Amino acid sequence: MAAKDERRKSPRFDVAWPIEVAHRSAKARGETANISRGGAFFKSFEPLRLKPGSVVDVRIDVPADASAGRKGETIVGRAHVVRLEEFPDGCGIALHFSEELDALPASPDTDK
Repeated sequence: MAAKDERRKSPRFDVAWPIEVAHRSAKARGETANISRGGAFFKSFEPLRLKPGSVVDVRIDVPADASAGRKGETIVGRAHVVRLEEFPDGCGIALHFSEELDALPASPDTDK
């Protein structure tokens, strides 16, 4: 089977970082499964009624990693919901950031 062509502009990194998204007065917390400067996919166990195209406020807590010389920080921004995936114990949400996350480390260490 041939490998699927990669269409993303920024490489994705498999990291499990705390994330919170807010839409109007509703919030959901979860954990990233992967992230890039242009988007992220995360899993949430809290219900949040969203549709593709919805705009959400995003907060990602990047943990400190002394071995990589990285201080802990919080990244905030806005994103569009690209895709929703239902799971028996929650949902997966794919996001496209409104602006690339320059604060994201160029090559975060994977912690999965």
